[in-house]
Amino acid sequence: MPDTVAVRVYLEDGHKDHPALPLDSRAWAAGERTLVKALRPVFREHLGLDRSCSFTQSYWIAGRSAG
Repeated sequence: MPDTVAVRVYLEDGHKDHPALPLDSRAWAAGERTLVKALRPVFREHLGLDRSCSFTQSYWIAGRSAG
């Protein structure tokens, strides 16, 4: 990730006494295609999440026009 790109990370710990908070982890990512593709194996291999616990969406491809 380039230093010029702002990144926000939100972490939430589930609490067993709160019925609305899931205790398992989930991940969501959206952005440029190459970056999003690089995150998918991180979610699976590093974080141990299966596909049902993560979502990724590419919105553009670097160097290509959207038209």
